[in-house]
Amino acid sequence: TFSDQPKIKLHLYDYRSKTAIANAISDIKWKGGNTSLDRALAMVRRQGLNPRYGSRPDVPQIAVIITDGVSTDPRKTRKELKKLHAQNYILYAI
Repeated sequence: TFSDQPKIKLHLYDYRSKTAIANAISDIKWKGGNTSLDRALAMVRRQGLNPRYGSRPDVPQIAVIITDGVSTDPRKTRKELKKLHAQNYILYAI
């Protein structure tokens, strides 16, 4: 989740079924605050899609970003997006 500061709420290695991960996602609560999308993307790049946290190098690296609005700092967000794209991450934004 993210607002002013991002926080990873779940790791891939914590779940063994689609139902379990869907339930975990449903339990995430909305946080108010700024939309620091650049910080969230940086965290995804550094931690979220990392083998230490359950990512596998032999499958596409996909991240789904769910946001409630426009990034607080669009310039920094574009910079982080370029870094993720350079590493061949596939991103979906909702």
